[in-house]
Amino acid sequence: MRASAATVWQVVHSASRRLGADLSGLPDEQRTLASLCPGWEILDVPAHMVNTARTSRLPFARDLVMARKDFDRARVHGIAREKRQDPQESLSAFTEVAGFTRTPPKERLDGSGASRLIRAAAGTSASYERQQLTPAERVP
Repeated sequence: MRASAATVWQVVHSASRRLGADLSGLPDEQRTLASLCPGWEILDVPAHMVNTARTSRLPFARDLVMARKDFDRARVHGIAREKRQDPQESLSAFTEVAGFTRTPPKERLDGSGASRLIRAAAGTSASYERQQLTPAERVP
């Protein structure tokens, strides 16, 4: 049985709000530490998630063409576009898009693994009742 779109988005938005709450409790200097995502600072991950939330299909295709069909290069450009100099502004941008539904939910769900990695790197010990979709409910 597949989950309704509303159920999937509820899980995505809840995970985004929890991550935003975790990051807002960190001091600025801790937000710029390396995450457990190789080559990324902690705030690079939410910047990537902001870019994903704001990018619809056509701009995604344009960005990919501009990056010469290199997904990694397109991702780096998207992070640079969305990451702010002031860590608090980066978090504000992330909070602003937490409820967006412009992109496919699978792309946003995939970010939940990254959010666990940045929580671990930041040393946050928040424990949550884990909301997840059963394999039958996952977005293909």
